[in-house]
Amino acid sequence: MSRRSKTRFIVKIRDQRVQLFSAFETKDGTVQFNMPKNLNYEHPTAGELKIKESHISCHPSPNMDANTLKYTHTFEDGTKRSSKARHLSEKNKSCIPAFFCKANRLELATLKTHKARDEIIDLGSYNPEVSTLIFAVFITPPSVRPPKFGKNINFVAKSFSQWTASLCWIFSELTASERLIVTPPQTIPARDNRITNVGRSIAPIAGFGENEARKIFMSMCQRYVLINWRDLEEMQSSRSMPHVPDFLKAEMQKRAMTFRKYSDPDSDNFFRTRGLM
Repeated sequence: MSRRSKTRFIVKIRDQRVQLFSAFETKDGTVQFNMPKNLNYEHPTAGELKIKESHISCHPSPNMDANTLKYTHTFEDGTKRSSKARHLSEKNKSCIPAFFCKANRLELATLKTHKARDEIIDLGSYNPEVSTLIFAVFITPPSVRPPKFGKNINFVAKSFSQWTASLCWIFSELTASERLIVTPPQTIPARDNRITNVGRSIAPIAGFGENEARKIFMSMCQRYVLINWRDLEEMQSSRSMPHVPDFLKAEMQKRAMTFRKYSDPDSDNFFRTRGLM
């Protein structure tokens, strides 16, 4: 039996095509997002273990009113862990975050082969030496207009039969660290059919409006930049690199929180001459 076609979301690093993730739809309308294997993802609930394989599946309800997102991770020790989240789709609040991601240098994610019928969505060039790629996927019912994230945020939408997947991405003006982090929304263990959290009942999570979705994304961007900054400081310390004066460090932090639409190579000299590359 032939393999189903996929949609592959890629960037180009030094003219190499690198896959961020792929997506495909099953017969019942479920959409599954697969992250590349063996990239050692970090996950908020994984502790010290690294994730070797990860996928997110979006399961529609009959009336698209209380949909389920399921997250399945395979860890480096061979164990698996699943969690889930239920989301309500209400008028003007139908935008559901599937996952957020801070990319690293992505050396191991080169797209070597793919089927001719696979759809390739190219997000353009990414230079991890001078910037960090941050992206998120939001899903909405097909009857709802995909959110608009604003002129300073890149955006592309992919339509499926039961969902529209909206990918937004942006670049922080800071060298990418070695950590690759995938962050889901609030979840519970998949084996628990009740919506509970440490004994407390919680309702299905409401979807978000367009402005809320943008705020959530930008909040995650700022959070990821702080993580990336700490990583780079640790790298600098471990390599016995020259001390960076405080006034330069403050300027670099300010620039790191400046997000842009493109991975701009013009920033190269700024960071290289200050010992953070």
